[in-house]
Amino acid sequence: MKNKYLIFSVCLALVSILADTHLLYSMGTEHADKLSELRYKSGHGDAEAQYKLGVLYASGNGIAQNYSEAAKWWRLSAQQGFVAAQYNLGVMYGNGRGVEQNDAEAVKWWRLAADQGHSAAQYNLGLHYASGKGITQDYSLAVKWWRLAADQGDAEAQYNVGASYLDGRAVEQSDAEAVKWWRLSAQQGYAPAQCFLGTMYASGRGVERNNIEGMKWIRFSAEQGYAWAQFTLGRWYDSGYGIEQDFNQAVKWQRLAAEQGFVQAQCSLGSMYANGQGVEQNFAEAIRLWRLAAAQGSAFAQYNLGVMYNKGRGVEQNFAEAVKWWRLAAAQSSEESSHNLFPGQDREIWRLTELQGVIKSQYNLGLMYLSGEGVKQDNVEAVKWWRLAADQGNAESQYNVGVSYFQGQAVEQSDAKAVKWWRLAADQGNAEAQYSLGVMYGTGNGVKQDDSESDKLLQLSAKQGYAPAQKLLNKLKEKE
Repeated sequence: MKNKYLIFSVCLALVSILADTHLLYSMGTEHADKLSELRYKSGHGDAEAQYKLGVLYASGNGIAQNYSEAAKWWRLSAQQGFVAAQYNLGVMYGNGRGVEQNDAEAVKWWRLAADQGHSAAQYNLGLHYASGKGITQDYSLAVKWWRLAADQGDAEAQYNVGASYLDGRAVEQSDAEAVKWWRLSAQQGYAPAQCFLGTMYASGRGVERNNIEGMKWIRFSAEQGYAWAQFTLGRWYDSGYGIEQDFNQAVKWQRLAAEQGFVQAQCSLGSMYANGQGVEQNFAEAIRLWRLAAAQGSAFAQYNLGVMYNKGRGVEQNFAEAVKWWRLAAAQSSEESSHNLFPGQDREIWRLTELQGVIKSQYNLGLMYLSGEGVKQDNVEAVKWWRLAADQGNAESQYNVGVSYFQGQAVEQSDAKAVKWWRLAADQGNAEAQYSLGVMYGTGNGVKQDDSESDKLLQLSAKQGYAPAQKLLNKLKEKE
């Protein structure tokens, strides 16, 4: 097995399971004789023997395991151009086994092996060009080396080439090419490729839409234990997307993904427990799952924990704890909270979900500072947090910023600025902003007086059931 790297993963994990461990010996005299012969050949410069002796030291097969000795013999073999030794020595430097960890040295040895056509070395070299570890980052060269490995049938490389085409990174964006490479990888049983090939069939991207084919590949992947596929399958059962809706199956697959630490599944399953959807409502279990996701930095989970503490659901009501969790979420940016794991459309869906956790937490923090619940009352801080949420399009915060300007609360009084913020909120359908803006048009404060515009806005607010707008319209009608 080679180093595993998903092109959308946040970190690059090096896993060393050494190649060509075919040299197996039985214990006893025959083993001792063969080991002695191997040592003799190695000592006299036989590159293959040096490589095989390194394998024995690394695996501990019939000899005391010693990574330093393994690295020593592989170095001697690699210096003679023995390709498997070059690859394994690179792995040792990548992991820091038997030698001091050194990405640049790992790259050096993998390049030598890659130049000889070693597919695993080509794949790993691509990983380091993509991450910039031990070498200047160059995604074009990453794709070049993955393509060479992919052409030799390397499933992980085929997957990464497909992912590059999906995102248009160092290649011209092409859903069809993504499907082509993922199909090759999926047919070899590579679970990530099966998962995303399934999503392409389900969405009709790069291939004719086919929910049955999409479900087939997703299920193949999920049954291999791939958390992403399990999460996706659970979502499909939850929504009835291309399959008969089944909340029990939705919970089953979401739980399998959540148990693997998949943050999106922890968030989603937590919501199912909170809402009693497919399971008996259980706030304590929702909180447990959201805590796990929050520990991984999910703003969505942090926001929900704040709500639970604020309302005393599943925990003792604690405004200070609510503020703590909302502050953690509110301080994030959409990039920090997005867990850049999803390809294409799914990535954007998750980014927006996380972004809402950030924005709603900023809005709620403003409310807590205004009321002094869980935190020292501070109007300036309230407006600060509302302004952050308002700048990201939150209508409630835009309305509150407008109120602050209208009242001159923590900001210099300005009817014009109040009108500006209320207009932004009103355009999103906020009934309070429509009412307030309607009043301003009626009085001509902060805006040119316009009875027609005033009536229009008041009518919009009243239709949403906002009592002050309904009352004012009735009063104006009585005066006619």
